[in-house]
Parts: sequence; C-alpha cells; structure tokens
Amino acid sequence: MRFTAVAFAGLLLLALPSCRHGPDVQSGGTSPPDWLTRIPQDNTMLYAVGMCGPTKYPKAALDNAEEDARAKLAETLKVEIAQWHTAETVSTGTGSGTQTRGRVSVLTADISDVVLECSEIQARWMDSDGKYSGTAGTAYALGRVDRSKAKSKLPK
Repeated sequence: MRFTAVAFAGLLLLALPSCRHGPDVQSGGTSPPDWLTRIPQDNTMLYAVGMCGPTKYPKAALDNAEEDARAKLAETLKVEIAQWHTAETVSTGTGSGTQTRGRVSVLTADISDVVLECSEIQARWMDSDGKYSGTAGTAYALGRVDRSKAKSKLPK
C-alpha cells in the first residue's frame, strides 16, 4: 500500500509540469518587457494588460494578473460590441435606442464566456525587485482575444 502511494505521488509530480498555466514567466531585470510599456496594437486582436500587487504566493499574483487581463478584455469588448450594434442600428435605420441598449445588455452577459473561451495569455512578468512598479512582487499578464472570433461566438 505504501509503495502504491509513493508511486502515485511520483507520477503526479511528473504530470504537473504538463498542467502549467500560461506562458513562462519573465522575471526581474532592470526594465519591463516591451508589451508592458507599449501594449500591442492590432486591427484583428484586442490586447489588455492585467496586474496584481504582491501576494503571499507569487503564483497567486500571476493568476490574479491573468484574471485582471481577461476582465479588461471583457470590458473593452463590451464597449466595442456596443459600438458595433449602435453602428448597425444607425446604418439600417431600424429600431430605437432603447432596443439597442437592451440588446447590448443581453450580449454583455455572454461576453465573459466568450473571453474565457477565445482569449489567451501571451506573456507574464513578475517585477520581483519592484524597480518598475515600486513594489516588489507585482505581477503582470498580457492577454489577447481575436475580435472577429469573439464577435462570431456571440448570439446574433
């Protein structure tokens, strides 16, 4: 029985690296990565940087930074969708502003699911010495989502 438990623990340790969440973490250095000081701009992709102050466990800070990046992607996507629907309403000349706002509210409920499904974390960085953020252990994550893929996943 003891051998089985030890063997299982060994297999679990071997499997854990394959379950790693997100890209490798860049850490420290005297300057932050380019994506942190100049967020990428792209017509097809939407980018956002999330951050989290230091936590007891650095991995938790990185995970929270990823969640923050996804939340910012969802918020920005919500604004873009409102603009798309307003433009469609104006161009077709049908509907009222009230109907447009109601439709955007319904779509907003689906945005979080779309961002979770379609987004990806491109990079993570830990300001381990605090030279960039002023606080050692601050974590950052760069997230992105394909605009057209996200729009196609929303209900019509």
